[in-house]
Amino acid sequence: DPDIQAQAEYLLGNLAHEFANLAKNEETRRPRYQQALKRFSEIPLEYPDTEFASKAQYKTAQTYEKLGEAESAVEEYVKLAYKYPGDELIPSVMSRLGDYFQKKGQSLKEKADAIREKTDPKSKGEVIVLDEASYPEFLKAARVFEKLNERFPDDPLAPLAGLRAGQNYMRAHQYDPAVKAFEALIEVESYDGPTLRAQAMYWGAYARELWPVAEDNWKMRGDLMNGAYKLYRRITFEYPDSIWAKRARGRLADPAFADIAQRDAEERQKMIEALEEARKNRR
Repeated sequence: DPDIQAQAEYLLGNLAHEFANLAKNEETRRPRYQQALKRFSEIPLEYPDTEFASKAQYKTAQTYEKLGEAESAVEEYVKLAYKYPGDELIPSVMSRLGDYFQKKGQSLKEKADAIREKTDPKSKGEVIVLDEASYPEFLKAARVFEKLNERFPDDPLAPLAGLRAGQNYMRAHQYDPAVKAFEALIEVESYDGPTLRAQAMYWGAYARELWPVAEDNWKMRGDLMNGAYKLYRRITFEYPDSIWAKRARGRLADPAFADIAQRDAEERQKMIEALEEARKNRR
């Protein structure tokens, strides 16, 4: 029976994979991963119509990750998405692909940061090259995470994927789609509040702060800062005990918000006085 044969091969591959995980040194670990890889990679070819074909394809990619062959792992994840577009593993595949692009971008950024810290004027060009190379990788990660959130909104990975989409748009200096990604999360009241929605509010506010605006466009700058202020305040009201409320209070203490805070306080005082006056009149 092909299904039973496929299952047997899959279980043997899993055993080799587990033995590799338990290995104490590289000399015994690597051959066992390669043994697992051989079994997993043959299942989609020999038993393509069984339920274990997509699972083996997924494990093939994971095993390449264990072997430190990230590019090969990405190829296998892409194959899985192409061959089994409706498979239950697709959200996990998309999450891993997004993670791959994010790490690739982060690696380039860290190299740029290391050179930037040397403050050598001659290295400025190299820093720019590395920074600009990191942006497309962050953008790829953002789009993959965003697509995961859109296609599989009920999957457990969806909320975090939406958050990571916004964060990677920020890393790519794409603040408009970043703000939209965070706003989409804030609107879903079923998502965890103190951690996910509060965090989306914080990054949505901070993205508004970072949004580049022409020096003479005072209206847009004012609208962005007012939007950031309102989100920071909302966190402190709705999730006062969260870490994001603490961070929001830190941002609100920034002198950039001094005028907005003063106007807000004055408006609230006027409202209090108006309510008090109305209460007296009712008497």
